[in-house]
Amino acid sequence: ALGRARGVDDEPDAEEAYAVALSGPEPAVIERCRLDAVARYPAAAHMCSGPTQGKLLATLARVRGAKRVLELGTFCGYGTLWLASATSERVVTADGPSGAFSA
Repeated sequence: ALGRARGVDDEPDAEEAYAVALSGPEPAVIERCRLDAVARYPAAAHMCSGPTQGKLLATLARVRGAKRVLELGTFCGYGTLWLASATSERVVTADGPSGAFSA
């Protein structure tokens, strides 16, 4: 489904395959971040937006002409990397206390 992070061996469903085909490849550094999150936190991997959502975030920031972005809720930094790829100045992130999550 479009709403879940994929691991290395997961096959995309038809909708995701279509969206990915239209939007091009995931940059290597961003892919490594996603795969690292899946490996480190398998029970929470669903919290990592997938490539399709990341590309949408970047597109929205780019279309808006965002120079700076405030991201609330960072998890592994995957969405942050997508936002940073589309902004000209910086992305500021804020997340909850480190004890708020346990895998």
